[in-house]
Amino acid sequence: MATRESINRVKIEGWRVSRVPIDPAQVVYQGDLMVWNAAARQAVPGSSASGGTFIGMSDTKNPVGTAGSPEFLSDTGKPRINVIQQGLVEVIWGSTETIYPFESVEIGANAQTCEKGTGNPVGIIDPAYTATGTAVTAGDLVRIWLRVPDA
Repeated sequence: MATRESINRVKIEGWRVSRVPIDPAQVVYQGDLMVWNAAARQAVPGSSASGGTFIGMSDTKNPVGTAGSPEFLSDTGKPRINVIQQGLVEVIWGSTETIYPFESVEIGANAQTCEKGTGNPVGIIDPAYTATGTAVTAGDLVRIWLRVPDA
């Protein structure tokens, strides 16, 4: 079972945006689904209540960890991250159900969890899953194709 952690889940990259502004005090993991906060003019990790502001998946983390230590030895927070906007990525599934190719996916309980739904779409299920359906449980890693909405 997967948990929210610092792992890059990009399998195939199609398009990225560099130097997206964030709050330097905000914790962002590689693989977080990011949304745009128009009021603060910054990207923030998404949640199920994010609305239609999805901008992609973080390809970098903040703050940057120091080598050889699980603790941060200095303040290395950066005010910008890279965001993948097109590509095949792996996300943590948030519920136990059967998934089918091309089903719409939305942000789940946190920035790395997804579930079926059309309310706040972030992508579609990879068509490599079987047409008869694939049973997944909460915590499984599922491949999706990102779909950032047009501005």
